[in-house]
Amino acid sequence: MSKTPRTRLSSVARREELIRVGLQLFTGRPFDEVSMEDVAKAAGVSAGLVYHYFGSRRAFAMEVVQHKSLMLFELTEPDPGASVVEQLFTSLEKYIDFAETHRDGYLDVHRGPNSTVPEVRAINAAALLAHENRMLGTLRAEAGEPTEQQRLAVHGAMICVQELCLNWLEDPKIDKAELRDLCAQSFLAVLAAADWEASGPDGEPG
Repeated sequence: MSKTPRTRLSSVARREELIRVGLQLFTGRPFDEVSMEDVAKAAGVSAGLVYHYFGSRRAFAMEVVQHKSLMLFELTEPDPGASVVEQLFTSLEKYIDFAETHRDGYLDVHRGPNSTVPEVRAINAAALLAHENRMLGTLRAEAGEPTEQQRLAVHGAMICVQELCLNWLEDPKIDKAELRDLCAQSFLAVLAAADWEASGPDGEPG
């Protein structure tokens, strides 16, 4: 019996397929435990093809981590037409949904065996900064240029949200809606401490 021929994909589609495979293989395992041969076997391609697209195992692993980071950033894009409070609640809901859906991978890059890899830490730091800058842009549109105190507050609030999500994923003793509300109220409380109060849907303080 002849083998079913492998589907020929475009270069972009092939890269995306290999990254999806990487998302599965690298989760919860140190990068050094996954070989390019493992990736090739799971994807049904040759190891040479994987090297052709990514160059090295390390480069491939970082591409996978970066891909997931960008997925989260794009997913949590707020509606600029909504109030700041509405944007915050909606983005947090999407953030928590993503963290729950990708639980093992999320925990892995923040607290797991791959969280101490320098390149992963750099990707995490860049992602945190991107989320902070987006929130600062929202605040700037409503209340003008944020003060240094408010910038620090946003940074601290983002870290608080991340830690709350990580703790919840490891030991979910409250439901997801309660976690979202806790994250939102914590975020708003930190901003209020920095002399900034978000407006709600009706334009009044939230």
